[in-house]
Amino acid sequence: MNNFNLYYAIFWAFGLILMGLFIRFYLRKKRESYYRDKFGNGLLIVFFLFTFTQNNLSASEITVETSALNLLHPSRVSTEIIHPSAWIRDVYRYGHILPDELQIELIQNGYRIFNNPISLLVTTRDESEGLDQYIDFNIFRIHYTTQGSKGVDITDFNKNDIPDYIDSVLIVFEEVYQHEIDYLGYVLPPSDGNHPPSLDNGGSEHYDVYITSLSYGTYGYVQADREIGDNPNSTINETNAYSSYMVIRNNYENFPNTEINNLRVTVAHEFFHSIQFGYDLWEEDWLMEATSVWMEESVYDDINDCYQYMISWFESPHKSLDSQAGGRWYGSYIFFEYIDEHLGGNETIRRIWDNSINYNDSRDIIDNALINESSSFVDAYNGMAIANRILSSSTKAGNYSYDEAEAYIDYADSKNAVDFPLVEAIEHFYSGSRDTISISNLNQYGSNYIFLIANDPLKISLN
Repeated sequence: MNNFNLYYAIFWAFGLILMGLFIRFYLRKKRESYYRDKFGNGLLIVFFLFTFTQNNLSASEITVETSALNLLHPSRVSTEIIHPSAWIRDVYRYGHILPDELQIELIQNGYRIFNNPISLLVTTRDESEGLDQYIDFNIFRIHYTTQGSKGVDITDFNKNDIPDYIDSVLIVFEEVYQHEIDYLGYVLPPSDGNHPPSLDNGGSEHYDVYITSLSYGTYGYVQADREIGDNPNSTINETNAYSSYMVIRNNYENFPNTEINNLRVTVAHEFFHSIQFGYDLWEEDWLMEATSVWMEESVYDDINDCYQYMISWFESPHKSLDSQAGGRWYGSYIFFEYIDEHLGGNETIRRIWDNSINYNDSRDIIDNALINESSSFVDAYNGMAIANRILSSSTKAGNYSYDEAEAYIDYADSKNAVDFPLVEAIEHFYSGSRDTISISNLNQYGSNYIFLIANDPLKISLN
């Protein structure tokens, strides 16, 4: 390359950097001036509406058929990134209410169904097929192959006769184990070592991890295996503990982050499901998924893979925090992030899971865990809803701050999300005027943000 071309390339690279900085600055200023342009010099009042309604349909009746069809036909799922653990749990727990032909199709595809006599006869794990090698490490047995479409990359730079990808897997599982078990103090998932000899337990009492090819967009999943009842690894008396095994990808190409970071958040998330199954397999899906995403942040705070769920969640604050539909439960991790930062830290989250064995309703579980903080589920929810609107890390925000608030805003700016979270209504009031604002889309444990603008004092009645 001659000097002219080199200078030309440097000039354009510098220009692109300046353009990127300008766009970032413009988006931030656009956000800051968004409401100022709308409101002028008026008085801005923000208030929140909450409602707590009843729903007569159980989560199983609403979601199990959808879960089954999502598993059998992943192409019907609208999102690019797929987390099938919740669907697999739904099918395992409630699949027996599905039509017989759908149950048979699920079982033929390797999915298990509680209380289905055919499923109970299944003695093998389909995920182990073709995986001809394994490594025992800590409590884990890692199953893999280097052959065919299920094989991992055979690159072995350190010449230890173990593929580098498997070396990375071992390092990540050690990091996750140390954080979730040693540091946070969660109970180990129950072993499958006492399964009857006729049942596939991976060949040992180790916790089995199968590394194989998975459908496009699937990070990994945990499959419930057999009912244990009382987890022998704990000092408390569980009744719904289950053994399980994990399945992760043989590569993480074409996912949002680097391959190693995708592997990290997957293992942090899925191993927490393994732990949860050792407390109560029958816990509500939203609680399982939201706390597992929170765990990703707890173990690997700098990766921030969870930000990908924030835009859709903040664009629909009226939807229920504990919704069992779609992927909302992943974005609901922000509720537990708020608890972590303001209501007792990670010890409160662990108390939630300790309490899960005593209560059937997730709100009762959270209420009981927050007693030590003189708080409750409703108080925590209201605090989170206010913090979500303020979105500041400033100490002036007090109990309505987030440590990473500015990073949330930067991420929203990068996705051109100006109104973050969504404001449901903006109303101008003038001296002597009277008006009514009606909202019809507010769900159970959802929130609406309404901005009222006036130059004179207002009298507001809430019904």
